[in-house]
Amino acid sequence: MRASTAFRLFLLVPICAAFIGCSSKSTLSGTVTIDGQAVKGGDLVFEGAGVPTCYATVSEDGSYSLQRGGGNDVVPGKYDVTFRIFEEVPSSNPNAAPGRRLVSPKKYSSTKTSGLSFTVQPRTKSVYDIELESQP
Repeated sequence: MRASTAFRLFLLVPICAAFIGCSSKSTLSGTVTIDGQAVKGGDLVFEGAGVPTCYATVSEDGSYSLQRGGGNDVVPGKYDVTFRIFEEVPSSNPNAAPGRRLVSPKKYSSTKTSGLSFTVQPRTKSVYDIELESQP
């Protein structure tokens, strides 16, 4: 009888966990603006201690959805954020690949100077709208 009870508990615990929501999966999305205007493109990097680095490409309408390892699930924790927009610069050498030039405010390209951070809570669909200034 004890083996039967143990077996029932073995089956019941995972089912209850699924319904209660023991998963720590979270998502994060939002918009990026500079001086109140939607940014058209660019890249966001979210990094922090003890959490995997996540990336997002900003769409033409300024929206983004954070990605980690091919999915939208984000590990809860505190993230420092950077933002960059690069523009292609033609090379003077016709056989060389074009270069890139940073066109977004330099302040936002480093976690040490961006001043941007966000804490993702467990089991949430978070929204983080990032408001930047062209003359920080």
